[in-house]
Amino acid sequence: GSGVATCEGTVASGSPIDTSRLGVHSFVVNAVDGAGNATSKAVTYTVGWDFHGFLWPVQNPPKVNRWKAGVPVPIRFSLDGFQGAHPEAPGFPRSVRCGSDGEGVQVARGSKRRPVFHYERRGDRYVMLWKTERRWAGTCREFVLKLDDGSVHTARFEFVKRSKRDRDRDDDDDNDDG
Repeated sequence: GSGVATCEGTVASGSPIDTSRLGVHSFVVNAVDGAGNATSKAVTYTVGWDFHGFLWPVQNPPKVNRWKAGVPVPIRFSLDGFQGAHPEAPGFPRSVRCGSDGEGVQVARGSKRRPVFHYERRGDRYVMLWKTERRWAGTCREFVLKLDDGSVHTARFEFVKRSKRDRDRDDDDDNDDG
């Protein structure tokens, strides 16, 4: 054909794209051939954390976690290093009933002094204890974590009733604390 006369973009040829900020970004390339035909192409890319799934004991989808209702769930994940004290998006993490569009939402909250997650440098992971409720026995809930990079991660839980032996042991532990 007539060959490329010019090819310029909002990022110079051979230069790296900007990955210094989280979120969705784009750049544009404009080209004109020797006959004067022009074209333009916009490219969109997302910069996010390196999340590889929840860590033990939580199993990632498509697996379903069976958990005793009323027993806290240790939620752990890594972002390949410390990515700030609050890697979660506002209003997250939360839990919802399985198959609902927000019905039965419960939001986990930290405080000014203590965030929802704490970072364990030695294990390179963020950790929280998700407080479950006894009344969830026989139900399915999804733990939903939206990170401040916009990515959303879930884990599904079927809650089972605690046995009498478990309840008695917990009552004994409570009495030992007094």
